[in-house]
Amino acid sequence: MQVTVRLYAQLRERLPRGERQVTLELPEGATVLDLADRLGLGQTAVEIMVNNTGAHYGLKVGDGDVVSFFPALAGG
Repeated sequence: MQVTVRLYAQLRERLPRGERQVTLELPEGATVLDLADRLGLGQTAVEIMVNNTGAHYGLKVGDGDVVSFFPALAGG
């Protein structure tokens, strides 16, 4: 199955230069954590969305899903 991944802020450094998203092939039954591990993110994202809905690492992704990872943001 194919899943589109969007990374934000410093997580975007994991993508090819200039890219905002990437489409990956995953096995059926893969979870958000499987996807994060494949990208080398581990559990560093603070906010995860699948198809613009809040998600978690244990959620199974489906063909055509769009998964977004957001890091913690510093501020003051």
